[in-house]
Amino acid sequence: MNATNSLFALLVGAVLLIAACGEHRAEAGVEPAAPEAPQAEAAPLKTAILVDQTGSMTWSNTSQVTPESLQPLLDYLRTVSGELALGLIRDRSALGLVRLRIDPAPAATAAPKRTGKAFSDQRAMREYRKLAAEEQRRQAEWEEETNRRVEQFLSQARALLARPASARCTSIWEAVSRADAFLAEDEPQWPKDFARVAILVSDGQHNCGPALSAPPRSQAAWLQVHGAGTAGSLDILKPRRFEGIAAALRYVINGSDR
Repeated sequence: MNATNSLFALLVGAVLLIAACGEHRAEAGVEPAAPEAPQAEAAPLKTAILVDQTGSMTWSNTSQVTPESLQPLLDYLRTVSGELALGLIRDRSALGLVRLRIDPAPAATAAPKRTGKAFSDQRAMREYRKLAAEEQRRQAEWEEETNRRVEQFLSQARALLARPASARCTSIWEAVSRADAFLAEDEPQWPKDFARVAILVSDGQHNCGPALSAPPRSQAAWLQVHGAGTAGSLDILKPRRFEGIAAALRYVINGSDR
């Protein structure tokens, strides 16, 4: 057998051996590991909640907004980051908002995979342990700062929501303008497609204050919470309607409007 024939025989043998190994893996039910699909990260959420404290809301059968009722949203913001603003709808609705901003949690590095090279694996693990210790320190600082901000927000929200629903008329459009200004704020460090949602807990009756002068510019999703289910003056915004605040927050958290 000459050299050319020998080389050809070796190549044929290698191909047959590879094919046999593949058949053996298939028979044993062993498939090559597929690459893991990257997990899409949830976008930050910017939310404004405006609560009607006028006389007509006392007989609207709408569940009260309390600091406790906002807890699911606060928990969600810890996971995706973002900002929440809380304000009132009264006879003067252009007042300041109580705001809470939650920054993204520090990223965690995955442990290195073993390569089978003892010295390389040991060196990689030493570097990983140093990095993990620093990440744990940053995570503890983030949790401490986030808890401080949440507690401060809850304290301010409790005082705000404790005010009696005693306003004699409702300036809806001042509240809408205030929420829209908050939601239209630029966030250069966030993804461009971050979510903007306004929740108006109101019967929508506008009977004092300035009229709506221009369409909202924030491109936010507008939600209305009203036990009776009517939109009132807010119908022009085409809001998605909810019977109670809990249902509206579930809708926002589940991402159904984004």
